[in-house]
Amino acid sequence: MSSTASDNDTDSVSSVEDDEDSMMRCSKQGISFPEMTVENIGKDEVDEFLAWSLFEKEPRDMVEWEKDELEVCHLLLRQKLNLAFEPGRLNVMRPRRLSKEDVDTLHRPLVIYLFVALFKALAGWQLMAFGFRKIVSKTGVVAWFRPACHQEAEQLMPRLFFHGVAPGGASMYLPFAFSLVSDGRASFLFENPNISCTIGFGALTEVEYVEGIMEIVNRSVGADKNLSIVGHSFGSVPLTWMIRSSELKDRVHQMVLLDPVTIMLSEPDVMVSFLYKTGISLIRMVAGSELFTIYYLRRHFAWYNSELWLEDIPEHTQTVVALSQQDEIVNAEKVREYVELGFSGKLDLLFWKGASHGKCVYTPSKWRELKEVMNRQESSIVNTMDKSEDFGSFLDCYSQLED
Repeated sequence: MSSTASDNDTDSVSSVEDDEDSMMRCSKQGISFPEMTVENIGKDEVDEFLAWSLFEKEPRDMVEWEKDELEVCHLLLRQKLNLAFEPGRLNVMRPRRLSKEDVDTLHRPLVIYLFVALFKALAGWQLMAFGFRKIVSKTGVVAWFRPACHQEAEQLMPRLFFHGVAPGGASMYLPFAFSLVSDGRASFLFENPNISCTIGFGALTEVEYVEGIMEIVNRSVGADKNLSIVGHSFGSVPLTWMIRSSELKDRVHQMVLLDPVTIMLSEPDVMVSFLYKTGISLIRMVAGSELFTIYYLRRHFAWYNSELWLEDIPEHTQTVVALSQQDEIVNAEKVREYVELGFSGKLDLLFWKGASHGKCVYTPSKWRELKEVMNRQESSIVNTMDKSEDFGSFLDCYSQLED
């Protein structure tokens, strides 16, 4: 079977390469394809976008083979979509290239950062008073950990929480985070200083961040525990990294996505709403214009590695997607439609009418609604695992009888 699949893959790759070679020869010989010119967009603007999206370069910096690839892209657009672009630059529309553009921030005086640092220090003392201790991984990932408070809680899945963009990071989420672990289970609160209005910078790659999570979890509760992971807003992105990790995806049995930016991230909604928003708004003033946050999102965050496709969620992972109807960042209606289109029977969807982005973090009634769904899922997970263990025991007995 594997050799056949490999042969088919080789054939398909060869076919694509043959098509591209054929199209390049046609272009050089002056053979044209039917085309429809796109108004207001010149070929130079398209080249700018393709050079950035494919090679992270300006067109003038590309080497010869990269320029050939751009021509193949244009030929494919003409052949497959009947699209062509006027030669030159029209200067009517410009591509958005977030990692090449200037960082657009609003100045914050030093006293703001000092106030946030004091707030985080106070939150740290509160966490220690509640039995948490701070852990730092070898890669630099920071988390607060509290072991299970009693024997019954040790049987529950450890819960990992990841915060969104907010001054002070996890400190802004403490009442909500405490509500998620009020049953005394082992719990982790992970920090991301790059989105926390914190002076200093130390961006990690996806691999480094996941390695840090795995190190902290294994050191604290062992390498055999199944996990419940919760992320709000940007905190949904590390959840996506985790279920793609070969070391962690089998251990994630529950995933909770609150106001998730990771779903449909390739759509323009999140980036336009957060990075390109102008004027005065609460989200822009509090989070969307802070220097270190914007620098991280524009220069050190790989958007194309962080989109969650719901079909990629493992079968054993119970999932909750919670959306706020009036979300200013996430297009909640579009995400809801995507979920209901093909995944409504595979996960639990909460749609809070009239709610804005982040309202679930400070609304106790929504905490109770969320925990009810999560507890129901966890009961289902336990029942499924018990049946699997019973079946495993049956197989062991059967094999002994055969012996």
